[in-house]
Amino acid sequence: MGNLLYKARVLHQIVVSKLVQPKRVSCEGEETADTNELEKVDAALNALITHKSKKSDYAMHVENVQIWLRDLEANIQDIEEGLECLH
Repeated sequence: MGNLLYKARVLHQIVVSKLVQPKRVSCEGEETADTNELEKVDAALNALITHKSKKSDYAMHVENVQIWLRDLEANIQDIEEGLECLH
């Protein structure tokens, strides 16, 4: 469990330091939902780091983090593909 907690802390630092920005704008000038997804991941990782309740709750937090990270990764890939259109 200690190793998972360490990984959660490292992942939390990476997400916060590299991906958090006030808002992002798409090529067409529309705001994207990335900020809200980053906040979800950040909150879930904080819950894992400070977790002090039942194992079943902990497993639920881990599952939520995994789901939200997959969603976030897909959105980051979409952003990268959108940026490629600018080059």
